[in-house]
Amino acid sequence: VSQVVQLKEVFMTAEHVYIITEKLEGGELFDALLERGSLKEEEVAVCVRSIVQGVKAMHEKNIVHRDLKLENLLVRRRGGLDDIAIADLGLARNCKAGHAVQRVCGSPLYAAPEVLQGGAQGATIPGYGRCVDNWSLGVVTYLLLSGRPPFNGRTNAQLFTQIVRGAFSFKHPMWDSVGDTAKS
Repeated sequence: VSQVVQLKEVFMTAEHVYIITEKLEGGELFDALLERGSLKEEEVAVCVRSIVQGVKAMHEKNIVHRDLKLENLLVRRRGGLDDIAIADLGLARNCKAGHAVQRVCGSPLYAAPEVLQGGAQGATIPGYGRCVDNWSLGVVTYLLLSGRPPFNGRTNAQLFTQIVRGAFSFKHPMWDSVGDTAKS
């Protein structure tokens, strides 16, 4: 799968594990966003399409990433936001349809409500599934379009309350130039 960082070799010693991956020259998507402030809708669409392809490929193999965030999305070549590779699968787990993962993990800003609440409302199986990656992808998209996080709080508890409530808005002036389709 070209949208997931390719593992080349693993070397182990008594004290260390060395993981060799393909070379990606563009850096983190987080750094690209910091450099630009925000992206044009067209750039975001191309970038997100690349990420969605990677998430789709992982989900087709029953893998849930659980820590999708700007820092774990790598740009293959400098300036080329059309080719993104998903990295850092340290929290990834096998998660077949109808099964659930239960451990609360990942980065607070990107956490889905079901991760924070211990499972999807109305679910017959406690825990959460692959859909939590889709939530994280929504947070990534919001950040790429606006350069700002959709949720914030002085503490994680305040942040988690906003996430569980879905309390975000498009009221900042930055959103005035973003089309309704992108917001949707």
